[in-house]
Amino acid sequence: MATKPVAKSERKPMKKETRNTLIAYSFIAPNFIGFCIFTLVPMVFAIALAFCSWDGVNAIEFVGIQNFIDLVTDKTFLAAFKNTIVYSLAVVPLTLVCALGLAVLLNQPIKGRSFFRTVAFFPYVASLVAVAAVWNMIFSPSMGPVNMILSALGVENLPRWAAGKETAMLTVIPFSVWKNIGYYMVMYLAGLQGTNPELEEAAELDGANRWQVF
Repeated sequence: MATKPVAKSERKPMKKETRNTLIAYSFIAPNFIGFCIFTLVPMVFAIALAFCSWDGVNAIEFVGIQNFIDLVTDKTFLAAFKNTIVYSLAVVPLTLVCALGLAVLLNQPIKGRSFFRTVAFFPYVASLVAVAAVWNMIFSPSMGPVNMILSALGVENLPRWAAGKETAMLTVIPFSVWKNIGYYMVMYLAGLQGTNPELEEAAELDGANRWQVF
């Protein structure tokens, strides 16, 4: 007696929504995996290591909050913490104020506006090493143009700038502002150009001055 062949079960087609979700995750996966391997895992390990004592060779020993207690009495850490506070309080407001002023200026219909925008944005996209090298040459204690100008003006005790303990912060702060000002200038420009011109015209008709319009 002949037996009928068993029909293979047909595979249900994947839903369009599920397929689109898998495609989306396939694009996200490489970046997410890289983030986990090179950022998330080291960050978690660093947080855990903060509560341990380890010299990189011997076994890891759990010490609780002893590392944080030692930091409070460590002069190097306290000096670095103080410098970080001073640096942040100086760089953040200066960068935002200078970027806003530059954006307002370059938002005006002046000649060569695109060129000046590019010049202002260039330090942000340039290599940090290259920009730091240029800035170091400008403030070089021996051959820098800044000290040459000061010497020509009759200043005898020329500052050492980045190489001096008292003047290093005065060199780093302007460098950071100059390096990052272009990025925030673009953000402010986008906001200024996205403003409805009719609102400004209405404010001027109501008698508002330039500061109030701004």
